[in-house]
Amino acid sequence: MDHKVDAVVCGVGSAGTMTGLSRYFGKVAPDTEMVLADPVGSVLADYVRTGKVGVAGSWIVEGIGEDFIPPIADFSRVSKAYSISDEEACTTVRDC
Repeated sequence: MDHKVDAVVCGVGSAGTMTGLSRYFGKVAPDTEMVLADPVGSVLADYVRTGKVGVAGSWIVEGIGEDFIPPIADFSRVSKAYSISDEEACTTVRDC
């Protein structure tokens, strides 16, 4: 794709993938938009939107979402964050 990527959307667990991709695309394709898809109940989407850590809830999607900000998280290039309900996540994965 020769670094011609409009956006990268991913969830965050440890934040290693988001941080690494964000830094990489920041160098090779700075116009690439970084987007967080986060389970409802996780504090990460609200943190990206407001800069504040809210109260965590619960969710069933495994491996993404946190009740704290991971120490390696670099959300400086994340321009949008979406909160995805368990119902929407489970329904969507079955549609694939």
